Amino acid sequence: LSSAAVIFFVELILGNLAENILLNETLLIAFGLFITCFAAYFYLPQYEPWYLVGVFLSAGLLTRSFYEAVPKPDSVKTIGAVAIGLFCSELYWALNFLHFHFSVLSLVLFNIFYLCLILNYYHLFHLLNFKKIQFHLVLIAVCVLLVIFSTPWSILPQ
Repeated sequence: LSSAAVIFFVELILGNLAENILLNETLLIAFGLFITCFAAYFYLPQYEPWYLVGVFLSAGLLTRSFYEAVPKPDSVKTIGAVAIGLFCSELYWALNFLHFHFSVLSLVLFNIFYLCLILNYYHLFHLLNFKKIQFHLVLIAVCVLLVIFSTPWSILPQ
């Protein structure tokens, strides 16, 4: 929750208010969907392929709807959304091998989704530069490390 709050307030402070409201809504919905998929896998692991498809569809559709106002051809926006959806679904599958609580796993996926979404957004407007990449990488690294270090965990016996 601290990671979502930090990203929320940083985005609220930056730039144009209308874009930030759309981004905040997208991020809030994405976090809710990711935590739902991880919690469902935690309690009902036999339906994992459906959760994987759910993460792909939710990340892809959220990304595509966020990029709707971008003045680019629909094919460019769709390819970006599909790429982010595929990456998030692959990361979801890989994160399920970790023995963390589902809330921690959803926050890690949420942070990576945010990083991909915002960097691709800057790229579509030709505003991506080293400073923005560095800022968002540091922001995500701090958030992920904060979540991982504040999570109690231990090595499980095999």
